Amino acid sequence: MSYTVSTDVLLDALQKINEMTSVLTGLDVVAPTPTPTPLPTTNATEVSTLAEFKTALTNATRTNGVAHIRLRNDIVSPGPQILMQNLKNITIDGDGFGFKRTQNQKTNHMFLLNKCTGIYFENIGFDDNNDGDFGAPTSGVKYMIYVKDCTDITFDNAVIGNAKGYTLYVQQTNGFTFTNSEMYNAGVLGLYIGHGDNYSQRVTITDNHFHDISTNAVALLGVGGSTTNIVARNTFERNHKYGRWAVAAKYGAGFTGGGQLYIARADNVLVEYNTIKDGACLNGYHRLNNTGNGDVHGIELSELGGSDVRVKNVRIRHNTITNNDAGPITQNQNSTLDNTTVIEDNNVYINNGRGNVPHLL
Repeated sequence: MSYTVSTDVLLDALQKINEMTSVLTGLDVVAPTPTPTPLPTTNATEVSTLAEFKTALTNATRTNGVAHIRLRNDIVSPGPQILMQNLKNITIDGDGFGFKRTQNQKTNHMFLLNKCTGIYFENIGFDDNNDGDFGAPTSGVKYMIYVKDCTDITFDNAVIGNAKGYTLYVQQTNGFTFTNSEMYNAGVLGLYIGHGDNYSQRVTITDNHFHDISTNAVALLGVGGSTTNIVARNTFERNHKYGRWAVAAKYGAGFTGGGQLYIARADNVLVEYNTIKDGACLNGYHRLNNTGNGDVHGIELSELGGSDVRVKNVRIRHNTITNNDAGPITQNQNSTLDNTTVIEDNNVYINNGRGNVPHLL
């Protein structure tokens, strides 16, 4: 008895064998994305005003010790801070709505999460009003959303925009996930994970769109731990469009450039399958002074002038980096990297007025 097997079936079988071989040998395996699980949404407390929301934070309907809050419309606030402190196991479902502020954005956080565990934001927006009144990084502008000393905080399908300073600042947090979301138009910086000795761990940044942010879209200045931190499958577009830190007076006019993705102090990080494109700084030093060099890199590594190794066990692979006016992946001057930082198989197109030139780094 004989059987006829189609070419499509054979190819499909070979592909599955290759996938299994890749897994078994550890070759080129795409990092799995930890899947945060929202809490059950039965018996949710529905809110329509800021007062109702604040009351719900402490008095929400509970099922097996779990709280659920669902927005019924946009909540517009004149600007007072929403404090979430020592709270546990709360899902906040925007249901397509969100929080908007019309004033006092510079003097108050929109949200401050302190010592919270298991907070899950989903299907939700955060908007600080695109009025053009953005702050300087040294002017004391409050972070739009500040996550401090927390465990297992998730933003899933969130849209966060128009921050006057830093959009989302995460510090000393064990378990932070930002996924399937959009962040845009920040006055200073987008997603900041740090800082220094107060590092965060189990950080996952996947499947997001970061665009039109004044400086770095994502800055890792304090990430570590034994579990691999992941930055994967994101799109970075037109970030670092305005410098916010002026160059030293001896150099003349202009502001410092940098990377759309900045990895400054980090240990145990995988960066893969991201698209990083169209970076240019409109007030950058090199642009204003016609030096012939660019201001915006795809990925910026390590801190300027650091004599110790501040970036370790970092793998950068399979990223597409195109049309940034400076280098695709650049190490800061007078900084130190060791052989635990691996850069491999990135598809790079440099567009510097001479056309796109593809090559691998």
